[in-house]
Amino acid sequence: MEAKNDFSFKIAALTVIKRGNKFLLIRRSNLETMSGVWEFPAGKLEFSENLEQCAIRETEEETSIKVKKLKSIGYHERYDKEKIDHVIFHDFFAVDFEGKVKLSWEHDDYKWITKEEILDFDNVGIDTLIVLKKLKE
Repeated sequence: MEAKNDFSFKIAALTVIKRGNKFLLIRRSNLETMSGVWEFPAGKLEFSENLEQCAIRETEEETSIKVKKLKSIGYHERYDKEKIDHVIFHDFFAVDFEGKVKLSWEHDDYKWITKEEILDFDNVGIDTLIVLKKLKE
């Protein structure tokens, strides 16, 4: 009998948006998986787009913020053994952006919050914490 290899592999982009000393966090709505989790804008790579395009598109779709310039801050990986899921995130910092936050249906709240406040905040997503801890201020 042959072993079954039904794991999910995804590539995604995540964008850190900072204004002054505060970061933008958005909360997943009850219409989404992981409802109530606070996170940085992020999403999966679509066919025929590069990682920067993915980060810009996802940020605008989720927050209405238009990112004009990004800086790569590396990548991180996440594994979920129960779901047999493996995601590689390319992490970006929004160097230049414009617009006011207007959330999509995927999120129901947002906050501008300091790094220290995020680390003490309830229900922050693991990907957000991983990226935040590697940022130097």
